[in-house]
Amino acid sequence: MSINFTATHKLTTAIPKYSNNEYKPEIVAVVELDKHNPDDKISLYATAVDWTQKGAEFAFNIFHETEKPTVFADLCAEHFYALTTQKDDFEHLDYNKTLGLMMFGESNLDNNEIIWLQGKPGTNKTKRETNREYKNVGKALIDYVKYEYSDKPIEVQSANSAIEFYKKNGFKPLSKNSPCTLIYNV
Repeated sequence: MSINFTATHKLTTAIPKYSNNEYKPEIVAVVELDKHNPDDKISLYATAVDWTQKGAEFAFNIFHETEKPTVFADLCAEHFYALTTQKDDFEHLDYNKTLGLMMFGESNLDNNEIIWLQGKPGTNKTKRETNREYKNVGKALIDYVKYEYSDKPIEVQSANSAIEFYKKNGFKPLSKNSPCTLIYNV
């Protein structure tokens, strides 16, 4: 199913893809979605439905954020990013090729924030997933925002299960009393 998007291409990169018993580089793109564009919202919804049925925890939270009015837009800009295997024609992004989603808050005051991050089910490292189809989906999105927003620290309120993932990507706990609050670039 192809949906008309206003997605804006931001970066082309590569992540490992499992094929023929080994991982090989696969070209992927980071694109920014427009929460005000109905087609982008439909695709986010379709992705959320599909991923939730496959066990994703946060995909619907990302979609629901597009339904909320932007509060204090002059203080924090909301950005919605997707990692996709689609190579071109991003105005007609195929949601079936989406590997990861992120909602990012760009603050005009203090720290920027990863508000939500979700990989397509089967791409996240778990004890059950020995040969994931793709690796480094979340890392690719994090690397993009670390580069694009390098002027300020990036904060995240992590799920307990993702603390080690963020630490591996350069984030440090803000304090011993708040191990789920991590920060990068302090």
